[in-house]
Amino acid sequence: MLGGGGGRRFGGPTHKLLAATSSGSVIERALAPLSELVGAVFAEVIVVAGAQDLSDVTPRWCRVVHNADWERGLATSLRVGIDLASDGGHEAVVVGLCDMIGVPALTWQQVAQADSDLAIASYPDGRSAPPVRLGASVWGELPTDGDYGARLLIDRFPSRALRVSVSGSADDIDTLADLQEW
Repeated sequence: MLGGGGGRRFGGPTHKLLAATSSGSVIERALAPLSELVGAVFAEVIVVAGAQDLSDVTPRWCRVVHNADWERGLATSLRVGIDLASDGGHEAVVVGLCDMIGVPALTWQQVAQADSDLAIASYPDGRSAPPVRLGASVWGELPTDGDYGARLLIDRFPSRALRVSVSGSADDIDTLADLQEW
């Protein structure tokens, strides 16, 4: 899970990931569906933090790592996670965003089990958004700088990207208005 950004557009009294929802903070709500999948679908859940220390709001079953280069964009947080997965001998990762609070456990599972090295959730409203499955064969093609992640590969190689029909919502919390809508 990527949560390294500064959340500058939010405009609330706290960092957006720490903002309260009806069932915990934004990050707690985004991570909650993963609790039932740790050990069964996922070997581990890694949260890549950066601008904000997230260790106090992250469940014990998550591993929090810090991206010191977070200001250089989302790609640097993605690279931190990919490097950890590579060092750990994993063959694939499933990447999500800590500000997407409408992604249910089944969506995570469906994307994780997709038979493709490049798979993305396709939501009922027609949008494709995280989570994204990235097999080791595509890790070297990912950007290393800027605010680009797997979307760059999906846009560049649309025929390689498997779109997995899922439930839930692709909405993310970028502004205080986004949070108020939820």
